[in-house]
Amino acid sequence: MKFDNLFSELEIALQDDIVLLNIFKKNKNRYKKTLDLLIHRFDINCNFKILDFGCGNPYLVFLLDRLGYDVLGYEPYLDEVNNRCIELLAINHLIISEPNNERFNLILLIDVIEHVPIISELFIGISLFTHNDAILFISTPNVMRIEMWFLFIVRKQGHPQHIDAFLNNNDLYTNHQREYTNNELLQTCRYFGYEEIIYNKCFNTLPSFSDLQQNHLVQKKKLHSKSRLLFIFNFLKLLFPQSLNNNLFLIVRKKVR
Repeated sequence: MKFDNLFSELEIALQDDIVLLNIFKKNKNRYKKTLDLLIHRFDINCNFKILDFGCGNPYLVFLLDRLGYDVLGYEPYLDEVNNRCIELLAINHLIISEPNNERFNLILLIDVIEHVPIISELFIGISLFTHNDAILFISTPNVMRIEMWFLFIVRKQGHPQHIDAFLNNNDLYTNHQREYTNNELLQTCRYFGYEEIIYNKCFNTLPSFSDLQQNHLVQKKKLHSKSRLLFIFNFLKLLFPQSLNNNLFLIVRKKVR
């Protein structure tokens, strides 16, 4: 299947670190959809410079570089896990941790915006790397995905992440500070000048139950049983794919004044 050889290369590079390997496997569907959308909209040979902003574990930087794109990853909060991932993927030369006076045509925000408590600071940071007509490619959880929507209406949870994640956390970027509806994401981008909508859809990128359980197991997180409502959830996603799936994808361009 598409990208299988490329993904296998990455998994072989990560085989000595079971945690990093399983994090990648858990998010594989999201990376596949991201690559598919990028390839269909941005030519490798069009002299586009891509910045993966807040790249964390830079799986996408590795993949895009292998595909031939001109790409760098930017991560201002590099930790031990990130550095280990960079080392295993042998892409130290493609990662920066502070602005370097370069300008990029396309900024990737893949699972980033939901972690940011002050949105204006994020967009100020983006402006340090962009041209006036820059394009943003955003992937972020849909806060109204059916699994979360159900927890909201039965009053089981008031935030997409369980309160335990915040009680045991001591930084401002690990947890999801805020998740978005599609309209809220569009409103946010328009507010900061990204008014031209190039692409806007909601997809199912959830991992398989076995991949999710394995990822929780290796990170010593609580294991969950399959929801008894899974059939109903899947049926509702088929009926309302643009509102109840888990992953928002948005590509927007900044309007030149």
